[in-house]
Amino acid sequence: MGYPILDLAQYELTIPAYLQKLEQSLIDYLSDLGIDSEPGERGLTGVWSRGEKVACDRHQAEPSIVSHGFALNLTTDLGYFDGIVPCGHADKRPTSVEALTAGDWTRKPRANDYAGHFASTFGVRAEWGAPESMITAGPTR
Repeated sequence: MGYPILDLAQYELTIPAYLQKLEQSLIDYLSDLGIDSEPGERGLTGVWSRGEKVACDRHQAEPSIVSHGFALNLTTDLGYFDGIVPCGHADKRPTSVEALTAGDWTRKPRANDYAGHFASTFGVRAEWGAPESMITAGPTR
């Protein structure tokens, strides 16, 4: 999962443009892994490969700060999806990078590899932060 925090106004992006660029950064990353993928057809968000969803994107914006990102299935046990309707699409199946390829899909190095694609696509510098550094005390009164 990735949670980019980006001020859309600073980068002159609308939410649809942000989602399009986010999907493109994932598509570029998957291409480096030898996986052909593409954005979903109209009404199907996320990134798809061979008719199956490999990454989903969701967002929350207040009012222009995007603070929720995406999930990319690297080594996900796809059996988890048997008891639910993922993303509301009963006739579509999820997949994973592991199912589409062979190789070592250790998460941390793969996350570092993706960060470069995000930074390149958005023209930003990616910074890693410890989870506890992301927690704020909330608004003060």
